[in-house]
Amino acid sequence: MELRLKGNVSEKVFDPTIAIPTLRNARSDLRTCQDTLRKMHKKYWVACDCSDGQPPIMTVRRNGSHYSLVNLTRYGTHTENCPFHYVPSKISTNTNVKRTRSNQFVFIDENTSNSFDNDTKSSMNTLKKLLLYLVDKSDVNKTYTDRTFSSNIKAILDKGTNDVYVNGKGITKKLSFGLINFLKVKEMFLSDVELEGHAEPYFIIDIVDSLESLETHLLAKKIAKGKDISSFKFFKSLSQISELNIENGPFLILSSISFVKAKSKRVVAPALTYFQPIANKRSWLPVNNTLERKAIEKIASSFEWYKKTLGLEFTCHRLLKPIHNDLGRCYPLFKFELGSHFAYFDIQLKSDSAKNTQKTMDYIVLSKSAGGAYCILDENQTVKEIQNVLFKAINEVLKAIKNATDNNPPFDKRMKCIS
Repeated sequence: MELRLKGNVSEKVFDPTIAIPTLRNARSDLRTCQDTLRKMHKKYWVACDCSDGQPPIMTVRRNGSHYSLVNLTRYGTHTENCPFHYVPSKISTNTNVKRTRSNQFVFIDENTSNSFDNDTKSSMNTLKKLLLYLVDKSDVNKTYTDRTFSSNIKAILDKGTNDVYVNGKGITKKLSFGLINFLKVKEMFLSDVELEGHAEPYFIIDIVDSLESLETHLLAKKIAKGKDISSFKFFKSLSQISELNIENGPFLILSSISFVKAKSKRVVAPALTYFQPIANKRSWLPVNNTLERKAIEKIASSFEWYKKTLGLEFTCHRLLKPIHNDLGRCYPLFKFELGSHFAYFDIQLKSDSAKNTQKTMDYIVLSKSAGGAYCILDENQTVKEIQNVLFKAINEVLKAIKNATDNNPPFDKRMKCIS
């Protein structure tokens, strides 16, 4: 393999700071490969020596803080036994199918990187995306009357982890539920280090009831019947509570377990931890504020009434991805469904006029897909007043879905303000 000046495939380059063999060596660790690719980025191409004809050329592509080699298809082709040989999959050659890599997540080893702050921020963002991806893929962001704590765990560990990859490896065997299993996970991580010389991170997902801020740590507590039953400390510098920083639990957390620098040595600990506020222990729907928690309580109670009284099984989906159509994209909070009929439900805060203006534009986009309703809440309203507004709005949406037909969709595909 040889370096070529980027943009000039015929000009060979020698750079003593770049160790090309590390890219082909399967035993090279991730940090070494990333350091090599980082130096090459925007400067060099790589000519592979696997072919006797025109050499295949690769360039370096950057995605956040992660670097990878990409084949330039207008040049030569790798031989079949070359590690860089690539055969397009059926899905990528089918022009009617959009190829996606949303199930792949990359974490950089911050403790050996040259840019600790940038890589920590990037990996924390990746950790957040991984947590929300698992929640969405496993459908635990849906609520219905027979949802349980145990069924959520099973959904995350089984359905959620299937076909999900971290640093190119499946996450199924690397994700455990419960901080109580930390020592077991630590042993598995160290076993990988002993066998391979390095290890990709393991992960622990759990529910905690409260967080207490200490001088250098966050103290996460599990509470049962008003008593603390267990606690766990996380480094503040390596932890992030959802940007909206809801103080009260419960929180759904995801920790990556890896090496962490502690004074003069490295120890195995939660290298990064993301705390996501959720509705409650039964419904793991991510929430942005306490008003959304109140809304989900009302949604659940209305669902139970419809099931007990009329035998109707509604579901509520807390949307984590935007709704797309040819008018653009929009971000409603909830989607209610009954059979083949559905409608959206959203909440506006009276104090956030700028955001509400954007939401009004979003509703125009949304009307292309389906109708629904929204309510406007004032944080100065009493608890009872907020509950009354939510009750009225939610039940009007459910009634519209119940009475809908194929020729008479809910709210005639418009977003109605209910106050």
